[in-house]
Amino acid sequence: MSSNVEKHLKTMLCANDSLYGLVANRVYPIFSPSNVDLPYITYQRQSTSFINSQADFTGTGVASITVSSWASTYLGSKELADAVREAVRGWSDTGLVPKIDMAMLVDESDAFINPQDGNEFPEAYGVIHQVEVTFEER
Repeated sequence: MSSNVEKHLKTMLCANDSLYGLVANRVYPIFSPSNVDLPYITYQRQSTSFINSQADFTGTGVASITVSSWASTYLGSKELADAVREAVRGWSDTGLVPKIDMAMLVDESDAFINPQDGNEFPEAYGVIHQVEVTFEER
């Protein structure tokens, strides 16, 4: 069920009015298609930690997810990153399965895709967000 955390994150990002105005539904797992228009967002789960007690699994997990904001300019990536930050920070939804207790932005850094490095993607500026999402499977 922990894989649903990423599905719920994508749904939340696509439903956010500010983000929809910038990227519409261009939110992709792991990487974008090579012909996608900028700006867009990618996301990828890095790890999931489960909290256990001596008696049993507590039902609580923490998913570490990278959310990346990509745009054709440095300032565009910063604008998109601001909107992602506002959407993600403090996100919770106890009506979902698994229940999302809280999302916390833990780190942020800049990135650049250079097409001269031999990749098929266009030049893009990015902001990489490290997000921890606490969830309940039971």
